[in-house]
Amino acid sequence: MVKNIFIDNINMLDIVGEALLFDLYYWVKNAPKTIPPVDETTPQFRDITITRVSSFNSGIPVKFNGLPEMPIENIKVSNSIFTAQKSGLLSESTGIVFDNVDITSASGAAMTINNCSNATLTDCKFTSPAEEKILYTGKNKNVKVK
Repeated sequence: MVKNIFIDNINMLDIVGEALLFDLYYWVKNAPKTIPPVDETTPQFRDITITRVSSFNSGIPVKFNGLPEMPIENIKVSNSIFTAQKSGLLSESTGIVFDNVDITSASGAAMTINNCSNATLTDCKFTSPAEEKILYTGKNKNVKVK
């Protein structure tokens, strides 16, 4: 379990992949033929605070991608700015808070929100060429953009 982490004052430039990444879907050597059930060995990300991050010209600004049965939990990102080639992703996550976050995407929506619950995006700016700056997919519950 990765929890109770505090990240502050990070500056990044030209990150090829994701500037911020929490992903429970990943490739492994010798992957099992059947997906094992979630248990105490399943990775978990929760209770992480990220402040004053700037990332310019990344591939993807943020990607939080949990499992349906083990969501990413309680991540707070504040006072941060991201520019990227593609859309950000919040998927299979709960308790996500973005406060004063600026995301600019060169293509598609600035952010895709998929199967998230209890997420709050306050005083955020989303810029992209797409008509819809935030794309909602799946079943989202109690997602607030203020």
